[in-house]
Amino acid sequence: MKDGADLPRGIALLEKALAAKTGPAEAYIELAVAYSSLQNPGAAAANCRKALEIDPKLTMVRYDLARALAQLGHTDEAREQYRQVILENPDLPEAHNNLATVLVQQGELAKAAEEYQSAIRARPIYAEAHNNLGHLYLEQGRLKEAQAEFEEALRSDPAFAPAHNTFGILLANQNRLDTAVRYFERAAQLNPDFAEAHYNLGCALHARGKRERAIVAFRRAIQLDPANAPAHLGLEAALGEAGQVDAAMSEFREALRLRPGYPDAERKMRALQR
Repeated sequence: MKDGADLPRGIALLEKALAAKTGPAEAYIELAVAYSSLQNPGAAAANCRKALEIDPKLTMVRYDLARALAQLGHTDEAREQYRQVILENPDLPEAHNNLATVLVQQGELAKAAEEYQSAIRARPIYAEAHNNLGHLYLEQGRLKEAQAEFEEALRSDPAFAPAHNTFGILLANQNRLDTAVRYFERAAQLNPDFAEAHYNLGCALHARGKRERAIVAFRRAIQLDPANAPAHLGLEAALGEAGQVDAAMSEFREALRLRPGYPDAERKMRALQR
């Protein structure tokens, strides 16, 4: 199926044909791919199910179903579908990696680590899995192991922006701010639309006293993700220090609007009211 403007028309033609008569699994697969491209995981999942009703042995369709279910937040079913995929194809590293991510969301961190490790055994040069495992270790305070995984991620793919970002987080947590800035900058260079990297860069620059550069980074993070309450609060702090009081208060109010009861903003509000 063609991309872009032809996608909706192609979907309509396929659906019309399938409404007239039950089509082959391939038609449902094509529809699922089209809906996935249009960021419609509900419709993608529905068409994956129809394809699997015709042929339950379509392992990669089941994998796509699991991905769509995870996007929808149906983590229990996504988990079961990923497990079925792994039973059918134990050496599929993406299935282990994605199952691990679902397990993290469900709070089963030990099992998640095992699945990330399975993904890496299946594909040792797998930047995403190394980075995900490193992030898990970082959350657990296992800093040496986290660093080793981030380094391995960047050896696997030096242009993998998320690994530069997470390595920067580790360095910032160790108060190695100048080095952290370089990693955040590299992440943002590799992926200019990476809102989290711009936000983290703003935080590190602000902590180093580089206020004007921090303001630029926070503004870029907000431009990419207007609902990012911490970025609004970070920008508020930097603008306040720059003497731009009205602009700072505007960012402060926006942070509270986006996240009522936001602890950092609430504490600042109470301080202002004293």
